[in-house]
Amino acid sequence: MYVYSQPRQTWYADVTRGRMPDHVLYGMNWLNCFGFTTSLSDLGFSRWNLLKWPISPLQKKFMRQFGVGFQLDQALILLPQLRSADLIITTNDSCGLPVAFLKYIHLLATPQIYIHMHLIPNQFISELLKQPRAIVSVSAQVDISGQKIYFSPPGVDISFFKPQPAANKYDIVAIGRDPGRDYQTLFRALAHLPVKTLIICDPKNLHSLALPAHVTVEHQASYRRVRQAYHQARLVVLPTKHRAISGQTNFLEALACGKPVIAADTPTLRQSFSSSTRSCLYYQPEDVTDLTQKIDYLLHRPKLQLHLGQVARKTALRYSSRKFAEKLTALINLKP
Repeated sequence: MYVYSQPRQTWYADVTRGRMPDHVLYGMNWLNCFGFTTSLSDLGFSRWNLLKWPISPLQKKFMRQFGVGFQLDQALILLPQLRSADLIITTNDSCGLPVAFLKYIHLLATPQIYIHMHLIPNQFISELLKQPRAIVSVSAQVDISGQKIYFSPPGVDISFFKPQPAANKYDIVAIGRDPGRDYQTLFRALAHLPVKTLIICDPKNLHSLALPAHVTVEHQASYRRVRQAYHQARLVVLPTKHRAISGQTNFLEALACGKPVIAADTPTLRQSFSSSTRSCLYYQPEDVTDLTQKIDYLLHRPKLQLHLGQVARKTALRYSSRKFAEKLTALINLKP
């Protein structure tokens, strides 16, 4: 059984119709192809979840103290289904920790594979993270005594995101909604470059930031619109803060579309995609001058843009959503 931190029934249907990339399912559709019987439930997100409000204060306190969600109401309402499964795959820290907690207090014995995103464990969380059979870390390795930890970057749907001829409507496209994005540095760089730019992000990403000229912002964009934006870009910029664990999926999406990319040289991207050094240009994180120079350099070299785009697609093929699911399959088949 898969456990997600957001509703997935509609998304699953959209994936099957080609409206969304399959990497939002974290390998579930591929496990079906490999012969496993998989399931998911959105019961924890329905209005019939009567545990939501009573447990809400505890979950808010957990968020304030540890900086991560703790969807205990979801885990409790799914408990009968979790108990009847042969294996649980949790796809995010906020839904994975409560399942580990139920195992910690002996309400649940089903084996768990925990997909770890960006949690920095303290003593209490480290105890919970000893409960899963294995942890798949898609970012930096975590050090938990006695725990089996496997590193695997996230995958990308290389059929949904692929090169497509399109007119260059934008010089630059930057996409990403998480708090680790560094649009401040990007905007300061763009102040020196009169280039047409599209930003797709959350309104919180731009709080208190002055929008430069020639920059358009979209806050509500479907995956098909995101894909179109990649296709319409001359190049893609991935601005992230130095120590943020951020940008991996958008990085792969841009590469899969065969786009030249300029990305912040963060430990997260270097550790996740060690083979990407020749498929993009890196700039020093939070360095306005370096980013300005890199953008200006690449925009004036169409041959280099073409070369980077070709190498980018080849790199993305090594990180497909199918390959991510194959790594999960290997863990499923491991003897406890």
